[in-house]
Amino acid sequence: MNLLLRDKVAVVTGGANGIGKATAGLFAEEGARIAIADRDSSALRETVNKLRKVTDDAIGVAVDVSSEIEVSQFVASTMAKFGRIDVLVNCVGISLQGSVVDTPLALWNRVLAVNLTSAFLMCRAVVPIMSANRRGSIINVASIQALVGFDGNAAYATSKAGLIGLTRQVAVEYAGAGIRANVLSPGGVDVRGKVERISRLEPAFADALGPSDRPRDESAPARSALRTAGSPFQIASSALFLASDLSSYVTGHNLVVDGGWTAWLGIPG
Repeated sequence: MNLLLRDKVAVVTGGANGIGKATAGLFAEEGARIAIADRDSSALRETVNKLRKVTDDAIGVAVDVSSEIEVSQFVASTMAKFGRIDVLVNCVGISLQGSVVDTPLALWNRVLAVNLTSAFLMCRAVVPIMSANRRGSIINVASIQALVGFDGNAAYATSKAGLIGLTRQVAVEYAGAGIRANVLSPGGVDVRGKVERISRLEPAFADALGPSDRPRDESAPARSALRTAGSPFQIASSALFLASDLSSYVTGHNLVVDGGWTAWLGIPG
């Protein structure tokens, strides 16, 4: 069987739930050895147990990837286990509500730390490893909210737009080292339990989970041109393309996976 990621080592942050979990699972099925990082310890154990039914080479580490020290320790433990890193998927993220005027500085700083600074820290730690091997693929998971306006999502939208800029910078600076860097920008994705997880992991900001977040948590509305929400597996499939040699001439690109949402001028709903 010609597996797309045979023997490659893939690191997935936010890998215990949602898109990250689907990505880690699909990569494992395609032959990758997997290291996932997540703060959700119980979901992390459950996800690693499922991965080990597919591959013996799967580890999970409880990490706050907005912490420089914890990122360094996680990357070191991954290298100690596998000896290299071929693919990095920065999928961790939190969505907290607030307009530009209404967003407290503490909330702004936390969202940017989790969604953007974490990707910077992971890239900074992993790029030298990939450079030494003269190859690697980095995939940063952003959102269509980096491209179009949504009410009440100032910090989230800004963090996701920043991921696009960071990715292009990595793509340009390290192309000569054989590293590709791309963005995935999903549209509405049906991710169950998102609000509950954010409330549990970010209790200081539980009141910033506004009403507009709650319906999307249980079933994302059919706002796309295809009139359906996306699934974590559909986003993971696009990540697989970017991680594999099928996309060997693709770098610095933002792949929008939104069912045509941003191409459609109809009224959402």
